[in-house]
Amino acid sequence: MVIPGASRIGRHTLIEVIAALEVSLRDVRAEVILVDRFPGDATSRAIAERFPWVQILAANPQASVPSLMHTGALHASAALVALLEDHTVPTPGWASAWLTTFERTPGAMMAGGPIALAPGGTNITRAAFSFEYAHFLPPLPHGSAAGANCAFRRSAWASATNGVDPHRLWDFGVLAALRANSAPLACEAALVHHQKPLKWSEALRLRWAYSRIFGAERAAGFGRWSRLGLGLTSLLLPPLLWVRHARTLAAKAGPKALLCTAPITLSLAVAAALGECIGVLAGPGTAPSSLE
Repeated sequence: MVIPGASRIGRHTLIEVIAALEVSLRDVRAEVILVDRFPGDATSRAIAERFPWVQILAANPQASVPSLMHTGALHASAALVALLEDHTVPTPGWASAWLTTFERTPGAMMAGGPIALAPGGTNITRAAFSFEYAHFLPPLPHGSAAGANCAFRRSAWASATNGVDPHRLWDFGVLAALRANSAPLACEAALVHHQKPLKWSEALRLRWAYSRIFGAERAAGFGRWSRLGLGLTSLLLPPLLWVRHARTLAAKAGPKALLCTAPITLSLAVAAALGECIGVLAGPGTAPSSLE
């Protein structure tokens, strides 16, 4: 089990993630690796005291989230590697669900699990979650896998990611490499609850940063004029992004969930378009290290 400790926002949630993981691992033998941007802080010390079985690897505070995942997978020794994030709390049957899925399908290289929002939270938290993870709400479509909740055979990962830049976004890096061999299975029983309290400014900043990286990835290898054209067309994205999000959320959570968060998700769509435009034209900048 690999957890990238990347976020200062809601840092205390990391303790809840590991406490829930401890329950999930009662009948499963596993190693747990935390690759932490902030080793030695109060949260890290509390984890070391309360959960001495967790391996804590110190990482550069500027390391990107994909590179934290990569470091954890490199240090893992088990045949199967499962990924969580520091704000995705596993349900009690989470760990055993992965084992069952791979035992039933020996040829499977990778599987993804659904992500639901933890109870409570503000409209801003719900909007930020739904804009990013509506696609991964249960039921999870076949072939879908998010870095916040997935598992893969380490041998397949080592082979597929040989030569892949560990700093690349999940969609362009690890997932793309693994997908080249086979589509991820959907493991419905491996459910996690997303728990990350956000202010509106934080939600906008994170969406902008992610989209700037995404834009830079899309434009990789493009010439100056191609970048300019792609950057300008990115400014047309807000209505397209929002409509796609609205369709997915309404289908999975109902129209009420969509209406309650619509003003905020519209602003996130604008932030995403602006971030992608800047990423296409000027590259990722410091966005990879600011994403959490």
